[in-house]
Amino acid sequence: MAAAVAAPLLSSPVEGADAEQLQVALDAAVDLAHEDDPRGAQALGGALRSQDPALRAQAATAHRLARRITPELVGALADPSGTVRVDAAAALCALARSLPAS
Repeated sequence: MAAAVAAPLLSSPVEGADAEQLQVALDAAVDLAHEDDPRGAQALGGALRSQDPALRAQAATAHRLARRITPELVGALADPSGTVRVDAAAALCALARSLPAS
């Protein structure tokens, strides 16, 4: 239940939220995604729309931990921040490697 309360902070970050609060929210989103709760992937996607490049980079990495690919993660390959682009590419590569062979 705590995950459901913390994750929405990512889709509309509260002014003045510090890095620790945002990390808790990312962790909550990952937990929700592990439980197949769509709010987890929604929160991770929302974090990739943040104005803060550091949060976007963390969100790209969190997608890998959550084992989720969202349209926002794919879109992050074209992010203005090189760090975000690299983290998104790394997450997508790791997720692709974990897919069963066809």
